[in-house]
Amino acid sequence: MKEKYTIVSAETSSPGHNGLPAENLFDGDLATNWANKEIGVTITHDLGSEKKVDCIAISWSGNNSRKYTFDLEVPVNGTDFTPIATSLESTGTAAKNNSKEYYAIPEQSLRYIRIVNKGNTKNTFINIYEAEIGHR
Repeated sequence: MKEKYTIVSAETSSPGHNGLPAENLFDGDLATNWANKEIGVTITHDLGSEKKVDCIAISWSGNNSRKYTFDLEVPVNGTDFTPIATSLESTGTAAKNNSKEYYAIPEQSLRYIRIVNKGNTKNTFINIYEAEIGHR
């Protein structure tokens, strides 16, 4: 990712598992994470202002053989979101090395991007160390 943007806040549709705060998603610390066990739970990242975005990177937590499935959505107006990528899947190997997995999206100017949990190959959880948003 050539340009990584600062995430100024993240809002979730449901509290994190065991009180984990959404701020853990962008604190730069791979020892912290955010998790939730609900299918359909959303995490909306705010870049503070519109930026040209075509990539999101996620550092996944959990068992190395676990593959997470998720959608990415962007706003079509102030309140409604629409999918730009559906049924994306992690490789199931990134957690082993605390590495990031990169997901390309159609380039667009946006302020908000939302991750929608679709579960994983072991259970319904989503579990993320860090998320980054930027331009390739």
